[in-house]
Amino acid sequence: MAETLLLIPVRTSRQGTSLNAGKLKKEYLDETSTIEIHPDDMTRLGLKKGDTVRMLSEIGAEAIVNCKPQKGARATPGLIFMAYGPTSSRVMEADTAGTGMPISKQIEVTLEGPLAEDGSVIATALPVAVGLEGQVGAPLTPEQIGYFNALLSSGISSTQAVWLSGYFAALAGTAVATLDMSAIPGAASNLPRMTILFGTETGNGEGLANDLLEMATARGFNACVEDMVEYDFSKLEQETLMFVLVSTHGEGDPPLAAKKLHTFLKSEEAPRLDQLKFGVFALGDSSYEFYCQTGKDFDAFFENLGATRVLDRVDADIDFEEPAEQWFEEVLDVYQSFAKES
Repeated sequence: MAETLLLIPVRTSRQGTSLNAGKLKKEYLDETSTIEIHPDDMTRLGLKKGDTVRMLSEIGAEAIVNCKPQKGARATPGLIFMAYGPTSSRVMEADTAGTGMPISKQIEVTLEGPLAEDGSVIATALPVAVGLEGQVGAPLTPEQIGYFNALLSSGISSTQAVWLSGYFAALAGTAVATLDMSAIPGAASNLPRMTILFGTETGNGEGLANDLLEMATARGFNACVEDMVEYDFSKLEQETLMFVLVSTHGEGDPPLAAKKLHTFLKSEEAPRLDQLKFGVFALGDSSYEFYCQTGKDFDAFFENLGATRVLDRVDADIDFEEPAEQWFEEVLDVYQSFAKES
């Protein structure tokens, strides 16, 4: 595969934190060797998360990078996003004072890959979707089959499969014109609720909470997001499954949004939570003495109130994306098991 796309170097919130604190860490340097590509482009180019590709610029420079799908509203087909830094600087004609910030915000680059260990390009073919093997005359183009296979391999649930069958039947003008999800056994409305509770100072926790919500609802799970600053404490005794994302502010203090709940949970007014299963994702900065202290506090509060920890606490430094993605998958696996048992 070889195709020319536009590279957009960006400064991430994590980089802003590390640079402002004067801590250009090794982890930050590693972070800049990953590019983010629109999922449709990934599928079309035969790439999957973690594949290695060669990025070539018009000035003849190259960089070997890993790739992963771009999430969120800014994801745009034809664009590649990459954090400012040493790797992105290699393909720029010039940058400002060696900071990795380009004079031009868009850089035309050619991608080659996926690459084998020896640097050669691995020949890829569009995968054949499960269920279409051997069906001569299937009315789909090879590209459409590739998209269909990517959808199936993303972990589609039975609820989602039923919904899709109804949707396409309606689109074709046959069978069901509309589909009532509440009538489907196992639909989200009939599943136990998972509450994703966040407390943040800079917005990172909120962004991660919404990413987890998006992944959960895409699988047909019953999930909701709650901001600690608005959370009604009286609901705690009705919660059965909760995952907390919380940051630490300053020298071990909870962020302003989490302060009231933090105070309540350590007070004598806090109820027993024997019915609750929980997990905590703590955000912090390891250069501070009380690293991820607020997350440690919440983890201890829930345990002391009788709740059952279903995932070990994760303490994430300023480079939190990779541990967050792994934690998301573990959360979704826990929910699936929890829903089957309920």
